[in-house]
Amino acid sequence: MVVFGGELWPLGNGVAFVELPLADAIAAYREGLNPPPTLAHLGVLPIIDLMATLLPLQMPYKRRLLVGTTSNWTTIFDNSRGGGDPYSHARLATAHGVRAVAARHAPETQTALPATQFHLLGPTGEPPLMYVRTIDAGRFDSGRWEFLTSGTPQPFEDTDAYERSRVRDRFTREMLLNYLRALGIRADDPDFYSEGVLATDTGNWSPGWRGTLDDVRAERR
Repeated sequence: MVVFGGELWPLGNGVAFVELPLADAIAAYREGLNPPPTLAHLGVLPIIDLMATLLPLQMPYKRRLLVGTTSNWTTIFDNSRGGGDPYSHARLATAHGVRAVAARHAPETQTALPATQFHLLGPTGEPPLMYVRTIDAGRFDSGRWEFLTSGTPQPFEDTDAYERSRVRDRFTREMLLNYLRALGIRADDPDFYSEGVLATDTGNWSPGWRGTLDDVRAERR
């Protein structure tokens, strides 16, 4: 597995996909930061090797990895302690009139707060954040399994699954991957990814926490 519980977990458990070519996504990302980040062009490498350049994990996170793909989508990872903050990255789409997806899957084997989430943003979404559709299944603030949806159901959704008796079965990792695939995003296919660019924040601050994958895994078991 590449993402959503892959071999570098929690890294890659939360991923953003923005419907922009890599060069345009980089330009959009730089517009949003002052001072602008430094960029390291990593070339075309296996996606696991690209993701590993984000390590160690930090909080607040300081590095983001933008990866081109074989479609018109750019993938955005970061080195946050939780394995990814896709929601803030997906909002790049709001200012540029394109679609974006914030996707997350953290399995029960890796965390006490498992969740599977699909948030689609786009020009047809509800202002101000432009959400088109959100689907969330997991343990959230209540500590119990919850299933929540909002917005317009998409043609590719398996809505019959939303009636399953066990809440955790109503939206699964497999369903998340299928929904992404319907948008042209082969998130768990290593061949889907191409060139990577590592963006490092240059603001004058130090992270309050820094740790390895093993550090985070020990906390979550």
